[in-house]
Amino acid sequence: MDTIPSYGLISDSFAVRSAVTAIREAFTVPSECRPMRAPPVDRRKFGRVSFQAPVRITAAVFDGTGVQIAHAEQNGLLARTRDISLSGIGLAHAAPLPGGKLVAFFSPPSGQSICLAIEVAWSQAAAKDSWHSGVRILGVLDAAEPIACS
Repeated sequence: MDTIPSYGLISDSFAVRSAVTAIREAFTVPSECRPMRAPPVDRRKFGRVSFQAPVRITAAVFDGTGVQIAHAEQNGLLARTRDISLSGIGLAHAAPLPGGKLVAFFSPPSGQSICLAIEVAWSQAAAKDSWHSGVRILGVLDAAEPIACS
């Protein structure tokens, strides 16, 4: 019987800011990086910027001390980001998300994968076989070894 590994969750704002910055820098040409500023009429705490990158979303179990992911490399839903902020991500995907609390795996072309714990804020069908969702970033997974997320 295989045991399901458990990963720590780092939810302080500095860790989340560092992870979001690393994700943006890994997938964006430096000249295209814009500051995250909220427009004056936006009710969000942090501004979002348009951002397109592939991401794998998989269901996870959040207990009081960590996050458990069963076979992350085999499960999950491929999605594409639409926008990103320090508190959330807009997603486009071909099927409904697999649950309320999830893990988002970003695999930059060069560099180590970044795994974010997320929670679905809203999700709706956009067209046939097309969904749009908004997720809150809960924190960064703390893994001693890289998590397989291909």
